[in-house]
Amino acid sequence: MVNRQSFSDPLLSRVKPADRKQMLELSTNTLRALLLKEDLPNKKYEGLMIEKAGVFVTLKRDGDLRGCVGYPDAIFPLWEAIRKSTISSAVMDSRFREVRKEELPELKVEITVLAPKRTFQPDEDKLEIGKHGLIIENPWTSGLLLPQVAVEESFSVEEFLDATCMKAGLPPGSWKEPDVNLYFFEGLYFQD
Repeated sequence: MVNRQSFSDPLLSRVKPADRKQMLELSTNTLRALLLKEDLPNKKYEGLMIEKAGVFVTLKRDGDLRGCVGYPDAIFPLWEAIRKSTISSAVMDSRFREVRKEELPELKVEITVLAPKRTFQPDEDKLEIGKHGLIIENPWTSGLLLPQVAVEESFSVEEFLDATCMKAGLPPGSWKEPDVNLYFFEGLYFQD
């Protein structure tokens, strides 16, 4: 699965099939090395892979979520963010027990590269299902849903907003409250 949207973000619009392949190989090789207790891949990267971008790595087993961790902000080069997110998805997602090496043949890797977040005004901005992800924050909590979640769950825009509230532990409709900050971001997602 690859979302084939056109992106306004310059980095996302430059990602080519060869880049996607390289990112997936890095994630898959990192996961394999971690679970088999081997040395992590130590390749010297260049081009797109050394640019900073937000990224999430999602692990699925038989179509079910097995781990999903990432960095919404561009704080690491892509290669490093992918490696760190892969490791965290496998062993640090608090919703799941650690991934075991026996699961390796059944795991699928999905990568989402994120553009910088922008403030979302529901009455002014157009949220595109499958292209945009959402972040909701208030002074006590936050929640993030990647663009593909809305596609997988067949959400309408309002259902997507409500689901993001619930991800943050807030009641549906909280996105309308004045003490809540809403953000949206473009996300390019693809899987092996």
